Amino acid sequence: MNARLSTTGWTDSVSGMFEGSIRFDPGGNFDFKGDILLSVPEDTSQFIDTDRYHLFSMGIAVNNSWRADDNPCAVLIEWTDASDSSYGWKNLLGSTWPISNGWDGYTIIGPIDLDLVGDSSWTDDYMSAIRLRFQSNAQLYPLPPDAPDSIDIRIGWIRLEESGQP
Repeated sequence: MNARLSTTGWTDSVSGMFEGSIRFDPGGNFDFKGDILLSVPEDTSQFIDTDRYHLFSMGIAVNNSWRADDNPCAVLIEWTDASDSSYGWKNLLGSTWPISNGWDGYTIIGPIDLDLVGDSSWTDDYMSAIRLRFQSNAQLYPLPPDAPDSIDIRIGWIRLEESGQP
């Protein structure tokens, strides 16, 4: 049996189930905010080549009882390049990728071309760290007695992949 390997595209991905909650914080600019760091090996030869890998996607469910509509939270992304420069938080979803609200509203986001996110500095470098931020405002003041203390987030998978173009 002859097998051929394709070099036109493959995926590095983070998989498995990730669950967490972002807690209420009345002292911040956003009532609910939480960050996660996606691990990149410290070996510089294993940093992410942004010319090659720039399509981001994920499967996510968010349960935010503060909001009855979709878009239960914003998702932002930040990265650090090989020279240890960080480029600030950028809105990953904008209005193009709404997230369903509630456990039955599993949403597939992407692929999103990171070359086009904000004033993107994703291209022509290597990345040593990627962070995701989930945040939301309660938009209810004063807080009712039955206010939830968190927004629940479940991430089924996160993928960063090539465009498939040579």
